[in-house]
Amino acid sequence: MSENAMRRECAILGFIGLGLMGSRFLRRLHAEGWKIRGWNRSRGATLPLRNYGFSIEDSLSILVRESDVLLSSLGDDDAVRSVYLGTMVSSPISNGTRPF
Repeated sequence: MSENAMRRECAILGFIGLGLMGSRFLRRLHAEGWKIRGWNRSRGATLPLRNYGFSIEDSLSILVRESDVLLSSLGDDDAVRSVYLGTMVSSPISNGTRPF
């Protein structure tokens, strides 16, 4: 196993964007035994997902801080910019992350 490999028993995945595609990724990763939490720009979309037993964060900053790996499924360029360049949080996600 590579020294950079993550073990599903230990790693906490953070998933950004829980729309049609992102919610399916989230459920599949959870079903495969990964510790995963999610966040979505519109809170209403996340309410049904809580029934699957994983944490849906109210704050993107908390998701970033408490995750070992971030994954995202965002709808368009504007969504990516707002999440990764800082209009959705007080500071850009890149300030609290490092490449794997």
